[in-house]
Amino acid sequence: MAIQRKRKKSDENVFVHVDGVGDVDFKISPEEITATIEEGLKEPIEPEVEFEVPKDLITSAELDDLKLQLKPSFVSNGLDLNATKVHDKETGITQCRLSNGITINYMISKTETCGGVMRLIVGGGRAAETPETKGAVVLGVRTLSEGDVLVILQGNR
Repeated sequence: MAIQRKRKKSDENVFVHVDGVGDVDFKISPEEITATIEEGLKEPIEPEVEFEVPKDLITSAELDDLKLQLKPSFVSNGLDLNATKVHDKETGITQCRLSNGITINYMISKTETCGGVMRLIVGGGRAAETPETKGAVVLGVRTLSEGDVLVILQGNR
């Protein structure tokens, strides 16, 4: 059920759109807010599980074996069948696609000569965790961010 918040320009009422129902007047009282906060405070607070973050996700030998087996490469991104990279001059963003289907967008910064920022977007995340895998996403993200997994890159990063 999708819910969207809407504000009518004619007055200060806030409406919420509920699929299958339509626009519904959104009303909440200060007492309801207070009751919800008090109810939440009664719940036990548990700290996040601490993990020992591994330095590497896989060994260098495993990575070398995978490279030999899968032969990763850049492929056409579908916009131009002969090009493996498409550069947008207006934004400065270059897009390319790996042979496994992952799309990469990057931009070379003229102000950050020895550094870079990587943003990885993956479907699923914490919402897809089960009780058996609770914390797996946090472990993976912390490993990537703290484990220097890109340390093998040299020169132009």
